Amino acid sequence: MPSTYCTPEWFKAVDDSYKGDETNVDFFKSRTARGLILCYLVKADPKFGLESDICFCNCVKDGIMAEPTRFVSMEEAHEGVGKGEYDEYFLIASSPTDWKRVIQKNDKFVTNVVTLVPGEKYHKIECIIGDKVALVSLAPYGDKLVENYNRVETIWPDDMSADELEKHVARMKELREEFRV
Repeated sequence: MPSTYCTPEWFKAVDDSYKGDETNVDFFKSRTARGLILCYLVKADPKFGLESDICFCNCVKDGIMAEPTRFVSMEEAHEGVGKGEYDEYFLIASSPTDWKRVIQKNDKFVTNVVTLVPGEKYHKIECIIGDKVALVSLAPYGDKLVENYNRVETIWPDDMSADELEKHVARMKELREEFRV
């Protein structure tokens, strides 16, 4: 069943996709033995119904999705939600257009991950919090992680009609209030 990008239904579909692929546990087990949190900051873009930035995160430990993917507030994201319980935490940011390109496999995560040259921004995914060298070491795992997002039949707000987008904007406002994001 299709679900709209960056909504609780989409998060659940992504989690189900991850859990439904038995190869994920073995693939990610060694890399996430002590726990890994990826927090995604999706930058504001009216074409996607996002009037301001929004964050969500997922947590993987021993290869298992340890917690459901969920919205997090900007404060939680910048403070490092769950940081004490997990050894690695990354807050990575990009535009919804760039996330869409990665999820649809038009761009690879590994080629869009943060550059290590100070002051240079060659890549489209920016590491705001976290060890950039460690993030680069995760890049080879990126394609496998992205596969879980790619399997979800996603409705992209920038592909919606004007009426659909208007309803989506209203829904996002409700979700922001409900989840305090």
